[in-house]
Amino acid sequence: MFSVVIPTHNRLSLLTDAIETVRCQQGAEWELVIFDNASTDPIREHVSGLGDSRIRYERSSDFLPVTSSWNRAIDLARGEYIILLGDDDALTPNYFVRLNEIVERFTSPEVIYSSIYQFMHPGVAPWDLEGYVADVKNGFFFSNHKSPSLLAPGEAKRALAGSLHFSRNFTFNIQAFAFSRAFLARVRVNGQVFQSPFPDYYLANVAFALSNSTVIVPEPLAIAGVSKASFGYTLFNGLEEKGESLLNNKIANDPIYKELLPRLLPSSAYILNYVITMEYVARATHDRMHLSVDYARYRRLQIYTAVQAALTGLPAGAGWPDLYKRLSIRERVWAFAIKAACRLSRRLPPLERLFRHALSMSYYGFQPEQRICARGGYSRAYEIYQALETGTLH
Repeated sequence: MFSVVIPTHNRLSLLTDAIETVRCQQGAEWELVIFDNASTDPIREHVSGLGDSRIRYERSSDFLPVTSSWNRAIDLARGEYIILLGDDDALTPNYFVRLNEIVERFTSPEVIYSSIYQFMHPGVAPWDLEGYVADVKNGFFFSNHKSPSLLAPGEAKRALAGSLHFSRNFTFNIQAFAFSRAFLARVRVNGQVFQSPFPDYYLANVAFALSNSTVIVPEPLAIAGVSKASFGYTLFNGLEEKGESLLNNKIANDPIYKELLPRLLPSSAYILNYVITMEYVARATHDRMHLSVDYARYRRLQIYTAVQAALTGLPAGAGWPDLYKRLSIRERVWAFAIKAACRLSRRLPPLERLFRHALSMSYYGFQPEQRICARGGYSRAYEIYQALETGTLH
């Protein structure tokens, strides 16, 4: 049996579509678990009104931080394979049929990771406000996997190394994964599957590092939605405070955050959460992978970002004096050289790209292969499901 788990908070208008793309599935026994994180939306009433015994509803009376919510949600699953979706995500047609084929062909792998359809809702992406649907090959390894096949140990280590080196070479979309129950039981820490401020980033990397059998599927099996109610929207549009309120993290109470304070530099909440999450990942995987977080590179990236912001008058540049006080002598020398080079590249724009490339001043080590399937025309995930089912979108 497959379990689909959807944690949700006050986004019933999106959740209804996610639910329907599960209810339309054939070819396997499944259950759907809706975990309501203290919503005021009538989610219980909607689920009850469906009259579908395959759907279970549980609710927290308190608004939990995202990681606690996801842990409560995934603990409710009973299936042999477990899929976690956001409430603005969706499954593609014949999802369980395809998953069954992969499970049988590869003799019950521990982890399955697929490419995705990315659905940018209208008004979400500043670079394309009409919205779009894209087929995204979201990892470096897809160039080596033209059909479903096992991830090689070297590829798994390279995936993890990129994340810990702040040069990501695959994306951490939780809806791209299906996890075996046995695997999740094996990677629990203090009884919990998810750790850190970013639970999806954590488990994605732990899965690649610790799974004994990961199948890479180059065809998109899920639809990753980015709506105006999502954390992704706040990230793309510089709405940091709103994003933090959605996650409801209490970072000051995190024990690893307190431990890392001497190594950290002033940064956005996103980068701070990323660094802390990677430390959780490194500790969870160290016995097998023997890799550590590259704090020297993290600090260089922060210095470069702060210098650029200060030179261009961006608000983030206001923090440069405080950041500078926290630098070592060697880092101050490096910062001086970076500032001089940045000034030169501003006078000679063609040098900017060469400069960034030479220093490798990017948090990404690869460019996902993306094929735009449609621009505009879609406002709901279920519309995309139907278009895929009828072949009008492919």
